[in-house]
Amino acid sequence: MPPLSMPMPGTLAGFLRTLIGQRRGYSWEPSEVAILRDIGVAGPLLKNETVCFPAPADAVVLDGKELMTLRPFEPEKGGCNLRPGLLPLKVTKDGKPAPGYTYWKARDMFQRLAGNVQESFLPEEIGDFPRATSLHGAIDPSTHTAQEGRLYSTEMVVYEQLKKGKEDENRDQKYESWSFLVAAEVSEEEDLCTVHTLGGERWLAAVREAP
Repeated sequence: MPPLSMPMPGTLAGFLRTLIGQRRGYSWEPSEVAILRDIGVAGPLLKNETVCFPAPADAVVLDGKELMTLRPFEPEKGGCNLRPGLLPLKVTKDGKPAPGYTYWKARDMFQRLAGNVQESFLPEEIGDFPRATSLHGAIDPSTHTAQEGRLYSTEMVVYEQLKKGKEDENRDQKYESWSFLVAAEVSEEEDLCTVHTLGGERWLAAVREAP
């Protein structure tokens, strides 16, 4: 199964609420857990020099560099196995989805949602992020040693992109990293800027205050 284009909102919410509880020195009593669950968390969005949204599911950029809008329709013949109240989406143009449009810049998203676009409108191509594959060995829970022949792999998205014209530079100058933009309902005096583990692989993530 390929990785998600972005972490699920619940993943980031759990990450932040756990961090808040640790910074407050909670002992994870039920009353304290209830307080953390009531903290509102919104996001994530992608952020670099601008804010980006996941591409809308009803808009497909085709390889011919044209935008196809998907709309529900009632089939004249045959049927479908969707639940009552749901309709299939109609494909109106030939072509394959073009790569590089998994995310849309906020400007393009707002224009489309407001209906302020022409027929020739195309969102700006942001490009896709590279994928990294890791190989793991299953662990025997009784001996805490590797199980022979039990290997599996995981694939993840690496949120960095090669800078144009910087192919020959060193790594720090060659790539630009992206961040997740998340909002949490905490007081401005509460300092959450630190490094904390994120996700099932427990990768380290730096928390910074958004400008």
